[in-house]
Amino acid sequence: QLAKERDELDETVEQYEDWFTELIGKHVTLVHRRKKVTTFQEVEIIEFDPDETEGWIGRDVDTDEEVPVPWIAFVTGAAYVSEAKQ
Repeated sequence: QLAKERDELDETVEQYEDWFTELIGKHVTLVHRRKKVTTFQEVEIIEFDPDETEGWIGRDVDTDEEVPVPWIAFVTGAAYVSEAKQ
């Protein structure tokens, strides 16, 4: 029974990692709210690392700077997919 549960859990983890890697190549808008000022940053997702707490690494489309994109940003609405890679 435990082996079956472990296998099911492994399958679920693999499915989630597949979904997470599907973001690679997509453009994401990051919303930065500071006091009364809101700015938007466009990044292209370049990497997903399941071992990192940040989750994804994006590249700013204007500066080419690497930017961490944590999964919690999607949950809170501070990040959203804006367009797919052409």
